[in-house]
Order: sequence, then C-alpha cells, then structure tokens
Amino acid sequence: MTFSEAKKFLDPENIIKIGQILKPHGYKGHVTANFKFDPLKLKEESVLVRINGWLIPFSIDYDKSNLAALKPIIKFHQVNSEHDAQQLAHKQIFLPRYIAKKYLDLKRIDNLIGYQLIDQNTQKSGQIIDSQDIPKNPLIVVQTAEQEVLIPVNAVEIVKLDEKNKKVFVRLPNGLI
Repeated sequence: MTFSEAKKFLDPENIIKIGQILKPHGYKGHVTANFKFDPLKLKEESVLVRINGWLIPFSIDYDKSNLAALKPIIKFHQVNSEHDAQQLAHKQIFLPRYIAKKYLDLKRIDNLIGYQLIDQNTQKSGQIIDSQDIPKNPLIVVQTAEQEVLIPVNAVEIVKLDEKNKKVFVRLPNGLI
C-alpha cells in the first residue's frame, strides 16, 4: 500500500463509526461495546479505534457466550489486562467505508457521516459530522454555515442518496436547519 493509498484509507471521510467501547469487563482485557450491527458478521475484519486522534487497528477475539446480548463482551487481540481495557473505555469503533458498506444499511442517515445533507424543502445544507446513539432518540450532528444542529434520526426522510458525490437529499420538518 502506498502512502497516498494509506492516507485515503484513514481519511475521516472514508471511515464509518460502527460502535463504541463502553467499559472494561473483568480483568483479562475484555470490554463491553455497542455495535450498529451484529459484530459476529465482522469475522476476520480488523476494526479501527480512535486513540489520541489516531486510528489504531485491532483484531477482535469474541466471547461467543455474550454476543447475543445487546452490549456484547468482546476482547481485542492485543489487549490483555484490565488497565489496557480501561484505556479503551468510551472510544469509538470504526471501519473503512468500503468494508462497512457490507454490513451497514447506508439508507440509515446516522451511517452517512461525512456526507453533505441537503434539505429539499428549504435547499439549506450542512455536513453530517457525527451521530449520537441516544436510546429511543438517536441524533445526527449537522454542521451548517451558521451553527451545529442536532437532528433526530426519526425526523429525516431520505429522498435520494448520491454515494459518488457524498450527498444525501432529505425532507426535514420545518425549522430544523
């Protein structure tokens, strides 16, 4: 892989958040985590964890007895102590977009971080910069020219998705942006 290929691979616009590490579990390096899909689907894939601004790849060893749970207990291959696991608490988990597309529904607005959101009702637009997994009220964070706006995922109706140009055309209730 050349430097320019690696740089493109790690560009924040080419990765998608797929989950978050919650906290350590036990003393052997296990952690609980939230995922946007069944983590068993990852099988041989490595995930990226953002640590101090850097995306660090980790292989996952699964604790299969807990994968059916809402918050599965997993073990990263290189993490072997409670102290190491504590360093990963509250960190976000990512995959490169080309891999994540196999597992995520890109018609879900909270999976389109990095896309330009365009409201077809008002023609106002902004960049989707984050998603917040709040139970019963997930939000997307959109940066407009004027401000940062929180928009409930349930209020967004996707009209058209332009993956090539990273644009998503939506209908929003009046006054959201």
